[in-house]
Amino acid sequence: MLRVIPLVLCALAFDGPLEFEVASVRPIPPPMAAYNTKFEITPRGFNANFAALRQIAGVAYNIQRVRVEGGPGWMDSDLYAIAAKAEKPDLSDNAEQIREMLRTLLAERFKFAAHRETKQLAVYSLVVGKGGSKMVEVKNDPPGEPLFTPGAAMTFRNMPVGGLVNYLANVLGSPVHDDTGLKGRYNFTLEFLRPGRTAAAGESTPDLFEAVQEQLGLKLEGKKGPVEVLVVDHAEKASEN
Repeated sequence: MLRVIPLVLCALAFDGPLEFEVASVRPIPPPMAAYNTKFEITPRGFNANFAALRQIAGVAYNIQRVRVEGGPGWMDSDLYAIAAKAEKPDLSDNAEQIREMLRTLLAERFKFAAHRETKQLAVYSLVVGKGGSKMVEVKNDPPGEPLFTPGAAMTFRNMPVGGLVNYLANVLGSPVHDDTGLKGRYNFTLEFLRPGRTAAAGESTPDLFEAVQEQLGLKLEGKKGPVEVLVVDHAEKASEN
């Protein structure tokens, strides 16, 4: 008997991973002046500038950079600019589709492969302090790109709490969860004594934990527990296209 397979099933059988219609990956050669790393996921694609592969992988797999483990050292030192356009973009909230396209791009251009594991690690929870948040919420200004200006005092403009959480995770070298419940964008300044640095005589700069509480009205609470990490199995440098 001849077996007829429905056409829709045949079509599904040949579906492949989502991918960008057009993508440019450009290595940024050293030396370079001071820079801000930028990422942008939009319904129409993905853009990055001055971005290391470990950071890009964090965006693609929706995981903090400090939770991307292993891989070659150049994943933190070599910087790239990426401009990618989505094919037939879904103009709704399609961030996960863009991340899947970005994972396809990493596999093709960087030969990137990784797997997820769960480990017991030190982890921090960012919560609102007893007195409430001291960050200034941006309400009247039109939406704009979040801005981070490094210096003796770190200046953040139009920044969601997610951007602050990622910054704190990088400083601490441990995952930080956003448990503040704050959904807006904020202007604030953060000045603290860098980890590993000894205060000079007469210096009164607080450590990170004190600064977060005193200057932002937030609190970092530490604990140890199961944390999902992304373990890099393979990566190669991408050449300019």
